Amino acid sequence: MDVWLFAASLLTFIYILLMYIAYVSQWNEAILRFVMELITIPIFLVGIATPLIAAFRLISKKSKNRRLSIITLFISILSAIFIGIVS
Repeated sequence: MDVWLFAASLLTFIYILLMYIAYVSQWNEAILRFVMELITIPIFLVGIATPLIAAFRLISKKSKNRRLSIITLFISILSAIFIGIVS
């Protein structure tokens, strides 16, 4: 479970980074824009749920790999900081 949380957190950060690059570079490809708009809400829902689940598992000591949980929370915080900087 911890690996999946880490992957979801990393996926969310990469998606936010890609959206920022697409915005700065002003990509005008219709297909890419459609796909990005289509997956925005699910990615952000995953981005919201991941740190909550990771924090709960870390606090309740159900996490099997404590270091991976801490890295997951760090990447989630980094994503939140990046959203705050670019918006």
